[in-house]
Amino acid sequence: GWSQGGLVAQLLAQKSPHLISSLTLYGSIYDPQTRYPRPPLYGSSSALSSFSKADKTVVVNDYDSAVEDFTIEGSIPPEPAHEFAEAALKSDPVKVKWVSLHQFNNIDPARVEVPTLVVVGDQDP
Repeated sequence: GWSQGGLVAQLLAQKSPHLISSLTLYGSIYDPQTRYPRPPLYGSSSALSSFSKADKTVVVNDYDSAVEDFTIEGSIPPEPAHEFAEAALKSDPVKVKWVSLHQFNNIDPARVEVPTLVVVGDQDP
């Protein structure tokens, strides 16, 4: 998994290790200090409404959205960032809407039992 996809891959490795033989995390954004909000279990309807069903509106991906992972100055030269954005727009014309991020709160590297390769670059944001 790459970037936020690394979180998805790591969670899969924890919950269903029988589905994969190994795990590669490339530029994963795992941070044990990050806690994502979860919907309240109980509460008023107004408190629950902010966590209601995800908005189903389709948002077309654009250049700025496709390259947003590389907006930290110095993390990647302009030409590779441009090439990435062009490839991303071709392969993923609809912007992803991440919902239920609170599930990532359960990530625990100690619970990954499959062979794992972690790749981190010296200029990763």
